[in-house]
Amino acid sequence: MGRLGAPVLAALSLVVAIVGTPATAGGAVGPPALVITEVMTNPSAVPDEDGEWFEVHNPADQPVDLTGWVVTDEREDRFVFGAGTVPAGGHAVVGRSDDVGANGGAVSIATYGDAVRLTNGPDRLVLLRPDGSEADRVDWGEPGFPWPRGRSMSLRDVAIDNASPDAWCLSTTSMWGGDLGTPGSANRCDRSHVALRISEVLANPGLSDDHDGEWFEVHNEGDSPIDLLGFTVKDDDHDRLRITGSHVVAPGGRAVLGRTADQERNGGVEVDVVYGDAVTLHNRADEVVLLDPTGTEVDRVAWPGDQPLADHNGAAMVAGPAGWCRATTVFGIGDLGTPGRAGGCEARPGPIAPLVITEVMADPAAVSDDDGEWFEVHNPTDRPVDLLGWRVSDHDGDLHRVDVSVEVPAGGYLVLGRSADRAANGGVPVAHAYGTDVRLSNGADELVLADPAGTPVDRIVWDDDWPRPVGSSISLVNATIDRSLSGPQAIGNEPWGWCESAITFGFGDRGTPGAPTICLP
Repeated sequence: MGRLGAPVLAALSLVVAIVGTPATAGGAVGPPALVITEVMTNPSAVPDEDGEWFEVHNPADQPVDLTGWVVTDEREDRFVFGAGTVPAGGHAVVGRSDDVGANGGAVSIATYGDAVRLTNGPDRLVLLRPDGSEADRVDWGEPGFPWPRGRSMSLRDVAIDNASPDAWCLSTTSMWGGDLGTPGSANRCDRSHVALRISEVLANPGLSDDHDGEWFEVHNEGDSPIDLLGFTVKDDDHDRLRITGSHVVAPGGRAVLGRTADQERNGGVEVDVVYGDAVTLHNRADEVVLLDPTGTEVDRVAWPGDQPLADHNGAAMVAGPAGWCRATTVFGIGDLGTPGRAGGCEARPGPIAPLVITEVMADPAAVSDDDGEWFEVHNPTDRPVDLLGWRVSDHDGDLHRVDVSVEVPAGGYLVLGRSADRAANGGVPVAHAYGTDVRLSNGADELVLADPAGTPVDRIVWDDDWPRPVGSSISLVNATIDRSLSGPQAIGNEPWGWCESAITFGFGDRGTPGAPTICLP
């Protein structure tokens, strides 16, 4: 059954050293009356054997000593309290583990270990006084009781009969470990009415380091301004930040929360709230949780590792009408997203432009590979194509995103290379340098050219069957032939569609960088 949980910084004053029994209105001493008010049967953030707990409330004006009290399920489970005090008018938590780092953040006055197991299905808790008389019981095998995962069952009001399933609700307040519950404090089942939603997340920037370029956006969907002062950003592990400065999000407006506000480091994002190292957005599987100043969960976004939107290098996840999708708009220095404004991720009918890879110099002889590698693209359309946001990659981890505006003229050619210094690169007219981001292997390798939406536009894959000359580029024989990417037999990807270049350029290597192909006979 349940598990204890309380905010780590609270509940350290649960144990009161006064021992006594409550007095009745007429002065006679009556039996202590404790009420079971919350049960965590099935934690999600931590294992059941660590995170189960239950909470009791003392409605009297005197503390209750738990020594000798018994909790049982009337079958096999039985635990006798050796100590512990429930303060007058207060709450106390009893759980399987008292390690707050392992149990989800619950602070317990007593631990029962494996003596009590709270079944995720039908089960019961019975609380007995030292004399064997029953103080309270909750049986969630009765029809109508909720059997939640990752959330406690909470009694709506300590004054009503907790034997009825209608008296119970599901907790909405986030604990330190990520599950929902209010161990050790008054229950809360009402959802936050704050109209703030997480609308965009960039967990894996492509053109800046994750340590600098991660961010997420919140959108005020309501009619009133919302001040982020006192809100908390967290995940279900150990990331947690309480916002201590005021930042008002206007009705319909948006705010960006990120690792750093330095736009030279963060990819060109205007960040409104900096969370630094307190929050890390993992690329493969993580979550962002937003709590209001009362600790009630406002919104959460989770991306499991097998989700198609997970691990998009350089593209934000955007909340759209049909769910989450991949951003298609270039921002800042070239990543995809719309931080601080309405986002879009409409499906595109196809590539932005049918650019063609027409020439590749993988093994220069006149200069070193580190300076002299390059490749050429051709624009067969009647309009120029801006390469801002386009990506060059291979299948082994090389990735470069063009972060400046550079146009391939209509019907023209453009060269991208390791270095734009013609004195070092062998005399190549490189229009955009990708540096060490991309390396063209002299053996088997590939080049993939993708538009800003991530749609592959062209690729070339070369292996042992291809011409691999030293000091000469390989050139596409005819840039207008079918360049279908539909299969391995695509004409432009066959070795017989390529040749060795015949014309000497620059320092003596052969190629026609930036011009139509001329092949050796």
